[in-house]
Amino acid sequence: MRVPVPAPLLRDPAPLDRLLDEIASRDLVSILVLIPAWPPQGGGRRSVPGFDLEAWLDDIDRLLVSRRAGPLLVQVGDRMSEKAEPRLHAFLIKRVSTRVKAVRPAAVVATGPLRVLEDLAELGRQGVSPYIDAVTLVAGQPGEALAAARRALPGRAIWLDGAGAGERSFLHEATLALSRAVSLVVAAPSRSPEPASLAAWRRLLGPEAVVVATRFGRVRAVAPGGGPYPGEDVLEIQSDVRGSRFVLLFGQAAEGPVELTVSGPLVGIAWLVDPISGQERVGGAAAPVPAEGPGGSRSRVVVDPPGEPALIRLGRAGAPPVPRVAEQVQTDRGLTLAEILARHRRVQASQERLFRSLVADARIEYHFSVANLNQTFDVTTRNRYFTDGSKSQYEEREMFINGARWRGARRPDLPFIVPEKVTEVPLDLRLDERYAYRLKGLVDLDGERAYLLFFEPIEGKGGTYRGKVWLDARLFTKRRMNVIETHPGLPVISNEIVQVFEPIHSDGRVWWLLTRLEGQMVFTALGRSILLERQIEYAEIEVNAPDQQEQIDRAWASGHPILEETDRGFQRLEVDRGGGRRGQDLRVADSSISRLLVTGISVGGDFIPGLPFGGINYFNMDYRGTGTQLDVAWAGPFFSTFWSDPGLGRSKVILGAQVRVNPLDRTDKRLNENDAIDEDVKAERLDVSEQLVGATLGYPLGAFHKFELEGDLEYFDYDADSDTAVDFVVPEDTLVGSLTLRWIYNRGGYRLEYGISGSKRDSWDFWGKPDGSDFDSGDARWVRSIFSFNKIFFVR
Repeated sequence: MRVPVPAPLLRDPAPLDRLLDEIASRDLVSILVLIPAWPPQGGGRRSVPGFDLEAWLDDIDRLLVSRRAGPLLVQVGDRMSEKAEPRLHAFLIKRVSTRVKAVRPAAVVATGPLRVLEDLAELGRQGVSPYIDAVTLVAGQPGEALAAARRALPGRAIWLDGAGAGERSFLHEATLALSRAVSLVVAAPSRSPEPASLAAWRRLLGPEAVVVATRFGRVRAVAPGGGPYPGEDVLEIQSDVRGSRFVLLFGQAAEGPVELTVSGPLVGIAWLVDPISGQERVGGAAAPVPAEGPGGSRSRVVVDPPGEPALIRLGRAGAPPVPRVAEQVQTDRGLTLAEILARHRRVQASQERLFRSLVADARIEYHFSVANLNQTFDVTTRNRYFTDGSKSQYEEREMFINGARWRGARRPDLPFIVPEKVTEVPLDLRLDERYAYRLKGLVDLDGERAYLLFFEPIEGKGGTYRGKVWLDARLFTKRRMNVIETHPGLPVISNEIVQVFEPIHSDGRVWWLLTRLEGQMVFTALGRSILLERQIEYAEIEVNAPDQQEQIDRAWASGHPILEETDRGFQRLEVDRGGGRRGQDLRVADSSISRLLVTGISVGGDFIPGLPFGGINYFNMDYRGTGTQLDVAWAGPFFSTFWSDPGLGRSKVILGAQVRVNPLDRTDKRLNENDAIDEDVKAERLDVSEQLVGATLGYPLGAFHKFELEGDLEYFDYDADSDTAVDFVVPEDTLVGSLTLRWIYNRGGYRLEYGISGSKRDSWDFWGKPDGSDFDSGDARWVRSIFSFNKIFFVR
């Protein structure tokens, strides 16, 4: 029902609120007709409005912010084609639509009622199509008006303004309008349909109903006196959910039977249905009509309706009656994939038009383990996040490593981790023409209805992600996205991201923004896969903060590390000694290199301290700009180096080579029958030192799977321990070659590994007890199966 809202009513909305509540109590939907304060003078159409446009838009904005309940339908202007040139009408539509969509993204915006058909084509040329959802025509216009509207503004819904003002009943007008794929707008509250008409409307024309266009003429009716019913008084309704056909007859409420001729599937019986209560009774049997040329089968049935309107259900003989309303299956009127995407893009564009900047607190956590160091790292940073939509910066205010606050002036070097790779920009994936989409349907997401869409990049269009997105079924905003990067840059093998969007109240309106990001990144370091989990949470979000620039200035003056987005990802910026802020006298910090000072003391399984050690670990993620990785660890006599190329010859093949030298001996102890160390048998202990040379080939399959082939050659040097028995035969020094094939799967923080390994000793002569009771010459070769499954949980 249309509700005129002149400019004065915007400033004092109390009477308007009462009227809207009254309309809602009648179970009708209000259409706010926003009327600018520029009445025509002298009967002509004005081209220049004599009112304060910005003040009027601000009044509209305040009204919408204060009234958020229920659906919002807006019509821009009243009888616009009588008062304004099309270009001015188009200008107002664009300005009003932008304001309305910013506050209520799911609002439906329509043109003012149009009488002049030439104005339709001009509105199309003025580019209003992206800003509107419907075109309003004046009821009673000829059929060519509908065709003109569809040509000028394709894909827009059509409203007929003035319904209920004619001689036909509301039920008749509404059903006829539906047959033409248009909607009705009741002219005024006094013209609202009667409750009985509304009840019949809801019973007959649910979301699943289709009214067959009258031009097809599939049902013809003849009155008792022999006169045919006019085509617009005989309406056919099909219901896919009910699986039935209905005929609705208007006018000519004559006494006596009515003869129906029905084209299409043969009819066996007809029921007379009460439109209000839904009760039905048998109306008569149908019989086939002999064919008179092409056109398919026809049936004839005679019924005696009790009054007007008459509702007749057609079906096969023996078919069950129509279920009562409470038992009927209800479905949503389905939107097409194109409609869903168009509405989302319109809502997103509306929000972007008003977005200037954002400031927020950002808590970033990432967790990873380094097998070479047998160490797990939990890193948390607390940041202030700034963005203007084109550039993003993080001011890193605090850092915690394994729960301990880092108090050093310089950010610590963490092994294998480049901060720019894990502190990534919040993904702003636009659902545009670079991707192909597939609609899964309506699903439940956290208690709300949402459209689930799957998408993947179109070859050659530049899309870099595949995944799925949940769009709010009412607002068409993004609520959740799960994406996988299709071609991550080396050394990253896979990158999976989950984003959660929530409504944020800021700057006097509601914004749907990213509030949480969770991700898993798998990258290769020294030929092995490193699993890194990360979380980013945004809080205290301010949109279009008036003091944002002052906050940025304070961040640069603080001396805190700054991560800034660039075309190649994030770069960590540091201020030179000469000082500088906001890009002046700044240098990019080289974070591809980490240098760790390693010191400590080893403790064995018997809790006896070993030798203290100290040394340095050097890791270079991009050695000499070649993209290869180099790690060197040195601590006294211990030396280890590992080189890796994460993309051999620009392919997916990963090549690694390792050398490890450790002349220090370790004590080998005898195992008992349960493969446990037997501390009591000291006479069979040995001192062993081992050196290793190895190579690894890896190949990732997709985003989460990887195969590895590893070959090692180890040299074992055996000596008698101080407790070894004199007659115990010490093994000869030997080389052991091993070849291992393994499959690794990483996803969601879980790691699954399965492999098989074969080994052979170069020499295997008699050793051990003098009696040879525990020596087996077959032990020179062996095969092992490897299986592991793990998930690390992090407690915040």
